[in-house]
Amino acid sequence: MPERECLRVARNGVVFRFYYDPDGELHVVNAHGTTIDEALDTFFSGGRSEDTAHLRFVSDTESHILLWAWYAKRVDEEVVVISCDRKEASDAEIPRL
Repeated sequence: MPERECLRVARNGVVFRFYYDPDGELHVVNAHGTTIDEALDTFFSGGRSEDTAHLRFVSDTESHILLWAWYAKRVDEEVVVISCDRKEASDAEIPRL
């Protein structure tokens, strides 16, 4: 099976893999209305926890929540961005995973 097409963005020594939806749009933009910079800022400035039930990590700030995983072939070097959402003003905390 061929590898899914993605946009790779490097920041601070880490490569981030942003994947495309079938319509050719980046998933974080198309499905969530967020930007690459918002996702990167959340990764670097947010709190981090591990979601072992789903084999992923969660980074969050007051305004965003980022779901991500290490790319299996390059742990500690490449991040697979799963999703990045803006938190609603009424959200008091990270949703339970």
